[in-house]
Amino acid sequence: MNERHAYWDREVDIVWIPTGPRTEVYGERTSWGLLDRDQVTGEVTGLEIWDASKHISGEVLERMPAPSKPEPEAAAA
Repeated sequence: MNERHAYWDREVDIVWIPTGPRTEVYGERTSWGLLDRDQVTGEVTGLEIWDASKHISGEVLERMPAPSKPEPEAAAA
């Protein structure tokens, strides 16, 4: 089972926070980034916060992990 977790990609200054199960999503643009919504139900399944260092304190960001690399079988699919 591939566990989902929030992370901060320091190279592009984006925080991603999962809020629901992994599904097929569409992005709804906001002033701060994207809301990922389930294509069927419209429920929010994730938050993508652009320019994260402008919206989230440095103390919080520094505690967030970097994005994990995809597992080999997932990358090949």
